[in-house]
Amino acid sequence: MYAKSDDSAIDRYHLQTGEKQEITFLKMEKRANSAAFSDLVIRTYLENDDDEYDKEYWEALHEIEDLPLFTSLLVKDPFIYLTLLPTPGFEGITLLLDMEKQETRYFRTPQEFIPRAVCGNSVYGIDFRVKDTQQVVKVELLK
Repeated sequence: MYAKSDDSAIDRYHLQTGEKQEITFLKMEKRANSAAFSDLVIRTYLENDDDEYDKEYWEALHEIEDLPLFTSLLVKDPFIYLTLLPTPGFEGITLLLDMEKQETRYFRTPQEFIPRAVCGNSVYGIDFRVKDTQQVVKVELLK
């Protein structure tokens, strides 16, 4: 699986056979960047933050025209979990693509939640927004 950073085209690539398949049921428009959006995101994430790495990371927003759509990708057949790029606020969104039903659902998470593992209806991930540490978060999905 791989995704391009600034559009929703996702290709499924079988490593053994070389077969490539584009996932077409998820259609999202490009997210154009603006100075106002970049400033808002930078203020949100750098408030009370003295870390130089964080400043360099977020300041790069001023240099790009189209924002990346996703910040993480996790595959657990038949599902693909795509976490949307963080935006200002306290809630984040992870898309859940069901490859068998060819449909998309979503669930809300802490803003900087990155899914790392799935067990049954539970999605485990790391929330990076906690200052100077990370916390493991468990999200229970409804059936």
